[in-house]
Amino acid sequence: VLPALIFLGLWIFFQLCGFTRVQAFAGAVFFVVLEAYNLSRPIHVRVSFFVMLLTLICITAGLIRRRSLGVLGGVLLGILIGVYFWSWSFAWLWWGIYLVWEVMEYVWRRRMLDFRRQTSNVQRPLWAWMLFIGLIGVITAFPFIWNLYSVMQHPLAEFGVFRSGMHHSRLPESWIYSTLFAVMTIGVVVTVSKRYEQLRPYRAGIVTVLTAFGFMHQQVVHGTTFMFVSHSIFSLLLAPIIVLLLAWTLRTKWMIVASLAACVYLAGLGYDGRHVIKQWTVAPGQFEEQHFATLLPVLDELPRVRILSDPDSTAFIAGYSHHDVVYSIYLKNVLMTHEEIAERFCMTEVPVDPSQRHFEDWHHLIWPDSNRVFKEKMPDIRERELALVHDACAKVDRDPATYLKKFDVQYVLWDEERLPNWNIWRLLVPLEKLVQGEGWSLWGINN
Repeated sequence: VLPALIFLGLWIFFQLCGFTRVQAFAGAVFFVVLEAYNLSRPIHVRVSFFVMLLTLICITAGLIRRRSLGVLGGVLLGILIGVYFWSWSFAWLWWGIYLVWEVMEYVWRRRMLDFRRQTSNVQRPLWAWMLFIGLIGVITAFPFIWNLYSVMQHPLAEFGVFRSGMHHSRLPESWIYSTLFAVMTIGVVVTVSKRYEQLRPYRAGIVTVLTAFGFMHQQVVHGTTFMFVSHSIFSLLLAPIIVLLLAWTLRTKWMIVASLAACVYLAGLGYDGRHVIKQWTVAPGQFEEQHFATLLPVLDELPRVRILSDPDSTAFIAGYSHHDVVYSIYLKNVLMTHEEIAERFCMTEVPVDPSQRHFEDWHHLIWPDSNRVFKEKMPDIRERELALVHDACAKVDRDPATYLKKFDVQYVLWDEERLPNWNIWRLLVPLEKLVQGEGWSLWGINN
């Protein structure tokens, strides 16, 4: 349902940006074809993107049509802060750029025109309405802002910041992306300067292009780089599509140059592992978890419990069931100590003989983002990560029963097809086989 709603939302938004129904339809089709794989994933930014897209639709419609939709847009603008960073930061920057544009135009017109003789015929300026929408957003967002503040004051916040790869820097994340978006932005800005009144109906779309460029360079202003800007790939994709639609409409020299940059970006997006073509091919190992098809009904019938398994099977449980797991690579973003995350990871490795673990060959352990970001400032970061994991696993191996209780584990899932050498008896607790499936078995812990 959600991909269809996103398609409909894109079609409406592109029309509100000034494009014809045919152009809006073409833009929406291009978006969903390019991101068909990501739109079909059960866990992705599509949910937060839809809320953000709905926010932009309501605000734009509130400016040019119905004011009540603008109020709803303000409420959604505030709610977004409690949803996802990459969505609310894009939406709020979009609102801010739109507000600044309206204020600058209002000030300029007051200087150029005899405003006093026309006050009776002039409606309330759009910037005032835009400011009101923002105030609604701030009021709505207050509890979420307070929650963010409280989280950042938590004594464990610094651990999460480190593991997430957040670091002080004002450099672009990708010079290639920056160059392409700069060309698109310059082309649009020059075109606006030459055809200002003609492009007035396309203002929301133009603001979206400016927002994309500013959004991907936000660290230049606040000095903190968040990993990675690709988390907002849906939002950024709006900009090159709008550039192409503007070039389709105007066909000026500057828009043609901007559209070429947009095409290069879109081509790279389609090629760079985005599965535009790959999604139609069957790769080796793509159905490695197919034997879990018979596991899903069993998991659905169980009340919510915590299940221990290997890292890959754990990701399957977390993604396709309502159950809790002991470890996930995304615990790096949770308020936990490094030691606890290492212990949780080691719990998934207890059934593996220590001589067969080879953690040094693992690309992702517990600091995947930190290893990439801080390897120059901290040359020994990989060694520190390995030492932390080895120490934690030594403790867990000595007394796994204690850690099973600590993490409240009730069940153990053994992927017999992929891990035939797993030895669940290394957990050193009484186990009872509850269900035997095709290539898997589910065990209960008898406390």
